[in-house]
Amino acid sequence: MTAEVRGQHEGAPDLFHSAPWIGWEELAAVDWDEPALTLDARVREYRYGAERGWYESRKSFQNLVGRSEDDA
Repeated sequence: MTAEVRGQHEGAPDLFHSAPWIGWEELAAVDWDEPALTLDARVREYRYGAERGWYESRKSFQNLVGRSEDDA
């Protein structure tokens, strides 16, 4: 974590929530093609808009128990 990033976070507490503090080395080491063991029932869909930036466009609240992977 650079001092600049830490300073930005500490200087604007209302803009940030629950920072993970994960490093680029950890992100680079993730196998993003590895299939998940289970489907998260809280799957969210994000979209990017020029005026809004990234925003959550949909969130699943449905119970996925009993559904096949093809139905998800």
